[in-house]
Amino acid sequence: MSRYLRIFISSPSDVSPERRRAALVIEKLAKDYVCFFTITPVLWESEPMLASGHFQDAIVPPSQSDIVVLIVWSRLGTPLPARTEKREYHGIDGRVPVTGTEWEFEDALQSNKQKGAPDLLTYRKKARAKAEYSSAAEAEELGRQLQRLEQFWSRYFADRGEFRAAFSTFVDLDEFEQRLERDLRSRIERRAAGLRESAPALSSAMWLKGSPFRGLQTYQFEHAPIFFGRAEVTKMAVERLVANAEAGRPFLLVLGASGAGKSSLAQAGILPALYVPGVVAGVGAWFRAVMRPGAHPSGLFASLAAALTAEHALPELLAGQSVANLANHLEVAAAVTSRSW
Repeated sequence: MSRYLRIFISSPSDVSPERRRAALVIEKLAKDYVCFFTITPVLWESEPMLASGHFQDAIVPPSQSDIVVLIVWSRLGTPLPARTEKREYHGIDGRVPVTGTEWEFEDALQSNKQKGAPDLLTYRKKARAKAEYSSAAEAEELGRQLQRLEQFWSRYFADRGEFRAAFSTFVDLDEFEQRLERDLRSRIERRAAGLRESAPALSSAMWLKGSPFRGLQTYQFEHAPIFFGRAEVTKMAVERLVANAEAGRPFLLVLGASGAGKSSLAQAGILPALYVPGVVAGVGAWFRAVMRPGAHPSGLFASLAAALTAEHALPELLAGQSVANLANHLEVAAAVTSRSW
């Protein structure tokens, strides 16, 4: 039976691209070590935010994870209340208030000192911070955030040339990715070393649905666990799609020669990566529809209707109507829209 390995990602909001890249790195490592562990990222974006309590209460404490990754740049985040109905939020030394990032790091640090776990990995971005504000008050808050971060950094990592704990620095996303993957792989390898002899007994999460070698057949969504060799282009595609969506254009066109693997990349690479918690913020659930224009004998709109109402798409669209009726509705709507243009 595969063992669970949870990797907690802690950071303020100014390093969202790094959080996304970290989630993609963890997905890649999850494939590489599937015979030993079920590796999952723990991010606040993937937790249900209940209105009945503070958002921090809904997040699993970092001390319950196996590895904690701290990423900082120019801010430390928003202060937490000293006490909620669920728990108290204060620093190791009892100070209040503390930000969510501070509390998460110190919760993990205290657990590490007491139990030897979780492992802590810290990364600080060294690129020049971008200041975006629309008022003097916002500009002052940016200065206070940087000051709080420097105080936190001096407390735990480096103060006037004295290094107190190990950390890594990076300038851009690619450097961060390289360092993070190297460090996580090292920590996971240490855990896997003692399990290699018993790997067959731990392989319940491995591919057991037929041959993992697809040959000239297209890799589909369910083949993501055995779709290797396209991590770099998958990462590029996902980040381009997210950037397009944030700019109000949620569309990505994948071009390539016939037989180059476009369909496999889209279905077994990009789509599963979008499902990884933390890759796309603000999405509670994903639905997927795969359409081939000439797949249905009744034409283009019949193919679209069948794809939209498939099991993993939106079958509820068929409430009170048939696929044929939906196809007709789509065709009429398209014709009306084209005339209005």
